[in-house]
Amino acid sequence: MNARFDWKNEIVYFEVPGKHNTDTALRLAKERATKLGTRNIVVASTTGFTAERALEILKFTNTRITIVGGKRKDFSQKVLFLLRGRVATYYLPTKYHIPIRP
Repeated sequence: MNARFDWKNEIVYFEVPGKHNTDTALRLAKERATKLGTRNIVVASTTGFTAERALEILKFTNTRITIVGGKRKDFSQKVLFLLRGRVATYYLPTKYHIPIRP
């Protein structure tokens, strides 16, 4: 069987690190996931900022999001509430992970 792949990949580098790059990185991930038909995305979020942005940018998609994050106390109640309603799973450093069913 001869498999042929005609994929063109691009790499985006940010000149300066920081949360101001979050939306661009998430939009690029959304675009790539859509192109490849990916239904699952893993997002790292220390304070909940990236988790909240991911929920906003990936809303109205069939994407299941897994949030791997920082300490539960660092996530605002708003973000935790939003996670419960939208995310496939999120893991915060507690004794147990908290599976969430959308």
